[in-house]
Amino acid sequence: MPTPHRDLLDSARPITNFERIMHAPGSVIGNRYQIIQRLGRKEMGKTYLVKDLQATGDARCVIEQLSLNSDNQGDWELIEQRLVEEVKVLERLGDHPQIPQFYNYFFENQQFYLAREYIDGDNLEQEVERRIFEEADVIFLIQDILIILDFIHKINVVHRDIQPINIVRRKQDQSFVLVNFGTIRELANTSVDVNQDAIAPKSLGNWAYIAPEQKIGQVNLTSDLYALANTAVYALTGRSLQAWSQNNQQWQQQCQISKKLETILTKMMSSSIEARYGSALDVLTELRPLLRIRQLVGGRYRITHYLGQNEGVDTYLADNLRRQYQSPCLIKLIELASNHSDSKIKIERRFGEELSILEKLGYHDQIPQLWDHGEENDEFYLVQAYIPGESLANIIQEQDLSIQQIIKILISTLVVLGYSHQNRIIHRNLQPENILIRQEDQQVILTDFGILKDIKTLSYKQIDSSQRQDNYASPEQIAGRPTLSSDLYALGMIIIEAITKVKPSQFKRDIETGKLNWQSKIDVDRRLSKIINRMIELDLGKRYQSAEQVISDLQKINLLSPSKIAQPNKVKSLNLAQIKLRVTPLIIGLLGIIFLLCSIEFAFPTLRPIYYWYQGKKNLIKHPDSALNIFTLAIDLKPTSVLGWFGRGEALYKLERYPEALAAYSEATRLKESEFRYWQKQGDTLYQLERYTEAIAVYNRALELEPNQGELYNSKGRALYQLENYPKALEMQESALKFDQHNPQFMSDRAKNLLALKRYSEALSEFNRLRAIKPLNVQLWEDKSLVLTALNRPQEAATVIQEVIQAYQSILQKQKLDSKVWLDFANFLATNKIYQPALNSYKQVIKLKPDFYQAWLGKGKVLTQLNQEESALTALNQALQIRPQSYLALQAKGLIYQNQGNLSSAIALFDQAVKINPNYAPLWRDRGIALKQQGNYNQAIKSFTQANKITSWDLPTWVNLATVWEILDQDKQALFALDRALKLDPSNVDIWSQKGAIYTQNAQYNEACDTYRQSRKIIPNSEVIFNSMTSLGCRLQ
Repeated sequence: MPTPHRDLLDSARPITNFERIMHAPGSVIGNRYQIIQRLGRKEMGKTYLVKDLQATGDARCVIEQLSLNSDNQGDWELIEQRLVEEVKVLERLGDHPQIPQFYNYFFENQQFYLAREYIDGDNLEQEVERRIFEEADVIFLIQDILIILDFIHKINVVHRDIQPINIVRRKQDQSFVLVNFGTIRELANTSVDVNQDAIAPKSLGNWAYIAPEQKIGQVNLTSDLYALANTAVYALTGRSLQAWSQNNQQWQQQCQISKKLETILTKMMSSSIEARYGSALDVLTELRPLLRIRQLVGGRYRITHYLGQNEGVDTYLADNLRRQYQSPCLIKLIELASNHSDSKIKIERRFGEELSILEKLGYHDQIPQLWDHGEENDEFYLVQAYIPGESLANIIQEQDLSIQQIIKILISTLVVLGYSHQNRIIHRNLQPENILIRQEDQQVILTDFGILKDIKTLSYKQIDSSQRQDNYASPEQIAGRPTLSSDLYALGMIIIEAITKVKPSQFKRDIETGKLNWQSKIDVDRRLSKIINRMIELDLGKRYQSAEQVISDLQKINLLSPSKIAQPNKVKSLNLAQIKLRVTPLIIGLLGIIFLLCSIEFAFPTLRPIYYWYQGKKNLIKHPDSALNIFTLAIDLKPTSVLGWFGRGEALYKLERYPEALAAYSEATRLKESEFRYWQKQGDTLYQLERYTEAIAVYNRALELEPNQGELYNSKGRALYQLENYPKALEMQESALKFDQHNPQFMSDRAKNLLALKRYSEALSEFNRLRAIKPLNVQLWEDKSLVLTALNRPQEAATVIQEVIQAYQSILQKQKLDSKVWLDFANFLATNKIYQPALNSYKQVIKLKPDFYQAWLGKGKVLTQLNQEESALTALNQALQIRPQSYLALQAKGLIYQNQGNLSSAIALFDQAVKINPNYAPLWRDRGIALKQQGNYNQAIKSFTQANKITSWDLPTWVNLATVWEILDQDKQALFALDRALKLDPSNVDIWSQKGAIYTQNAQYNEACDTYRQSRKIIPNSEVIFNSMTSLGCRLQ
């Protein structure tokens, strides 16, 4: 709906007594708003759905009516002045896509009316009446509102009235919108004292939701956080915090939510302002791990619950959508610091090494089995078996364990450590939270080996181990030199905590001896104390050296009967002669079978190619060169080895040797056409080679085989985006989000399409959401600056640009040799027209990697913008040497020649480019413009027409086509092209002027005037349009 003018209808205003004026459906207020129906509840303010009689299109909007609390003329004018000032603030809030735009305000019969955007949807109260929210629903509700609060609080505005009826879920995009700001209602109820000063009333918000300080007339930014948390409780339980308190019931007992969310809500609703979060952004940061609930990991694991964080590693419960028998399972996520980094290669190598260790550990019954692992969206993930049970930390907190129970836990833990130490693996992360008592048999399960902590530390930053582990860690481990006995030290500390129920960090050591003074207030068997003290000796030489030594000493003191002590690795012995008699015939038979199998294998290789594939896969992450050689061996043995060809493609893709990778993937696809992954990887390689049309065809084939893969839809959408077919690309990304609605990459790609389609509010909302979810991954939301620029909000755009630049600079300080990070930084700078720094960054990329095609292409384009055309041509020629079939480099060269007036050379380059890629609309458009400049109008029309066949969403194509038709005196066709252009950009003054000028030249003055009047509804303040109308003598309305 177009934004109407603001009116101040105060002429001949009658003064009436303070009264409640109601409006019936059909009545008109403010001489322009016809009442459709009343909305909301009976409160002091009344809200109506109305029709704006002066608007075109969807003329619905909302009118809020407020009765002013005064019948004195002077008081009334003071309140009126305050209201007008507040409306100006509200107008600024309308820039946010999840706050209604404010259209108009006026006074009539001592009533104040505010016209705002109508949000089509149900409020939260209506939704909860139908269905109580689950935890995931509430998490995303809180996130949406917090993003809005972060926006309004930064300009020092407090909502004052957050409650279920003031949160509306918009049907269009299912996002929550915050309505009915409380400031206006409070001002309307303001009284005036004898000194003509406005006296604000006590808060008029809903007392079931507002903060305690707000009830006594004091309000601050955290008051909104209190009300939001209270509203979240309502969504979870169907009642407010106040309602539960009045019934002496705890709201936490009325719903099933994670401890994390309960802690966040409790802190937001603290009666003490100082105890709450300081800002909405602080809450968003705390909420981040919970945003993963319902997300899909690895294409098959649906996260259901958040279990907590340990050493920076988030743990979730998930369902395996493909193997239901593996549900539920544990997912551990390790977020990396950036998308592209030199250290990432090191992390991947370390990850591969540590995974082999975890796989080996999983053979033990008391260590969770590793089921799956992978990397996506700059995160490593591990999938492990879920074992029902309770952590020792919870048991210590909630129970008083007997010495016998503690010794059982100690011995069971030592048995597992004995197995781990036999494999030369140190746990390095022993603490009560990582010792699980299995529900089935009360045996100890060891979890969260320090391997994950090491990967997290490598990808982020060091954390002080002593602070991190409450002094469970031994001195040598804190110094970075852990030994096998370091685990025994940590276990000893844990046992002390189990006995005393006191954290080890709270005990003091004797200054002279270094002994821990933990026995003074508790009676423990002296022999057991001696064993524990030896486990926690500071001197490595005096400490136990193995778990078996500790078990042996525990057996000697006989605090448990021998039958109850687990024996590690004890195998029942047999008589040697019996073994020989039994085994000899068996060995002879096995040798015969092995000989037969070997003969078959050498004649028809089957097992060896599979073995080579397995070995190659193990080397792929760490050593892709070696992996390539191994996969080649598999192919040499068996040229029809599908796994060999696919593995070769994977290695070549990793090495960025895309043409060879494409050939390998193609061969794998030929050998097994039914495997969608082979088609998908072929499409990914074609995308890297800028062969987007072919990539789309391949993705279509993959989708025929596997229509339930969100990543396939998104990949196809990315290819369509590169071809500037934005509507189709958006369809694909929205299809992808149906399978994984919270996938950050899918969301980012969708936002970029919305930006390209000039749906700026939706794009901004999506980028804001990504900024909250993935603040460290700037590539996902860096285009927010472009949206703000398009919305004519230059200061905010500049702030985002500076934030992104600082993020890249921070990454590059640690990863100075990472060419991909430099390239991403250069591309960001170039996109935001910061050309000289972009050029410097492209030069740095080339310095690090001289054959980096994208860097030479980007450098050539930036040099063109800096008017260094000869240097630009040199750079583009270098790009073409690396990739001779680059139609983008040919296009960039053609544009330079076109700008120089060398139209023949430009057209020749465009012709060459369209032969390489005839499905890239911008090539046909630029070719048409050059032909138009050359005066070859008929050929220009053919070129523009071809561009429109590929995509009809390119504005310059329609405008240039209209100009050519106008030159040829084909005004009907010219007007048609201009109308198509106006559908794409209805606020473009030049297009309206060109259309009006055609009518004027043909003496069709009425049509010209109608055109100009139509344009003024959209761009009312255009001086160009006004002058054209004046010269023709058109009436303005």
